[in-house]
Amino acid sequence: MPICPNQDIRHSCRHWCGPQQVDEEAIDGWHPAFMYRSFNAIYSKIGHCASEEVVVKLILSKCVPSLIYGFDACPVSITDKRTLDFVITRTLMRVFKTSSIDVVNECQLRFNFPRGSDAVIRNKRRFLFRFMSSDNIVCNLFSNAAKNELLMLR
Repeated sequence: MPICPNQDIRHSCRHWCGPQQVDEEAIDGWHPAFMYRSFNAIYSKIGHCASEEVVVKLILSKCVPSLIYGFDACPVSITDKRTLDFVITRTLMRVFKTSSIDVVNECQLRFNFPRGSDAVIRNKRRFLFRFMSSDNIVCNLFSNAAKNELLMLR
């Protein structure tokens, strides 16, 4: 059982509005536009004068956290993982001025830049370990659910 209060909100919105009128990303609280906004702010200031390595490190430290924020506590679908990977790939295509996915994948390996889905899984594991080791009574109640979700990640 995933631990996410957004499930109740999503269900009630579908019940009242109908499935076609609900914006899933607005309910979940994340949108790729947050990443693009922070990337454009960085890239417009230093993108053309700084080295690619500096830009990649800034993206990794400033933009990616805004993209993956909140995924550690909520269930992540395959579509969400693909969207994360797509956003990061397109951003790096702009940095490296290429349209080849193979070039971007090679640059990700060289610069030690994780895929979006890998970063989410890493953060989710860290969150679940901390959640299970917490002394909080509520966390102890949901410890088994966290263990099951952790086993599903592997």
